[in-house]
Amino acid sequence: QTGSHIAYAVLPSGSDSPGDATVWMMFADGSRKWQPNEAVKGAWPTFSRSGGTIAVGRFRQQAAGSDIFLMLVGWSGLPQATRGSHYDQSPTWAAGSDILFLRRPSELGAGDVFEVKNTLEGGEPHNLVQLTKSRNVGEFALSPDGKTMVIHNVRRDRIEIIPAQGGGPALTLLEA
Repeated sequence: QTGSHIAYAVLPSGSDSPGDATVWMMFADGSRKWQPNEAVKGAWPTFSRSGGTIAVGRFRQQAAGSDIFLMLVGWSGLPQATRGSHYDQSPTWAAGSDILFLRRPSELGAGDVFEVKNTLEGGEPHNLVQLTKSRNVGEFALSPDGKTMVIHNVRRDRIEIIPAQGGGPALTLLEA
């Protein structure tokens, strides 16, 4: 049931690397903590709007970078939603089954917001769309109605509101 569970990432004692994090779940009241899938390593877990799927960012074991994976709660398979030599992080579910994420060239640098279609139906990731271009996004958040994004433009050191589909003028909320 939507809103009845919380997904979160736990770092092992002594680690400060998101690549060491493990995905856990608990009931919304804080009771009964468990791992939804066999020790899935990843960070930034987020539920789909329906609550049956979790998007998670996973760091690669053998090479630099991270990708977005999808998991059905209680299912051990992890379909891969993104691939490449980038750091794909901070997945956020948009309208329908689309996933927005931040693609960075390095682990901690600024990047741009992309969109990918949910691939749980099978097949390779498809319809990868870049929503911001040279916005120098440090972090972003999607509005509840899915029509606008708030981004931290690190080059201009300000918080901006932009259309969720990218493009268009930015409205500055806060400037340093």
